[in-house]
Amino acid sequence: GVQTCALPISTALTAGTSTTTTMPLSWTAPSGTATSDYTIQYSTDNTTWSTWTHTASTATSQTVTGLASNTLYYFRVAAVNAGGTGAYTSSISSTTLPAAPTALTAGTSTTTTMPLSWTAPSGTATSDYIIQYSTDNTNWTTFADGTSTTTSTTVTGLASNTLYYFRVATVNAGGTSAYTSSISSTTLPAAPTALTAGTPTTTTMPLSWTISGSATTDYIIQ
Repeated sequence: GVQTCALPISTALTAGTSTTTTMPLSWTAPSGTATSDYTIQYSTDNTTWSTWTHTASTATSQTVTGLASNTLYYFRVAAVNAGGTGAYTSSISSTTLPAAPTALTAGTSTTTTMPLSWTAPSGTATSDYIIQYSTDNTNWTTFADGTSTTTSTTVTGLASNTLYYFRVATVNAGGTSAYTSSISSTTLPAAPTALTAGTPTTTTMPLSWTISGSATTDYIIQ
């Protein structure tokens, strides 16, 4: 009689740690030994599906490439044998990593604050930004600003008259992007204190004062 090959069904589809353009997937092979390949599909709406092109393989893991960054994707897998293609797994969702923001700039500081703004990366899955500052461009402190997708913030609690470095990273459900290149900007100095006059001559007046911070470049004396 004619021999038929039962259609296989894969199970336990899971996603690993993404990059900005790739998503590793793994699954459990169906029972039986006739599987010849797997069909892997992805979608951004869980309705319209694209098939990822790859060399036929019976491996139970693949890394889907060519994805857009910072995007929520759905994935499903079906096993293939000589009898045809089995049912697809239930779809799972996972998000590609975002790219770093761009065009980080600093505005006009005060003695204790620094306004920052940047351009959002492509993609629609951004959930937050991490803003960090440093006085040496090596050891970083994260500014506690809550959760926001706004592309600007004002860093507070800084020391006056101090050169600071700043950097920003994008966050989504897939993880945290690389940081922007750091930029530097200096907080305004406070007014000098303890201004005192020394012993004058007929044409001179010695003055002295105290200043905090290390970024002073000059004094205006009037």
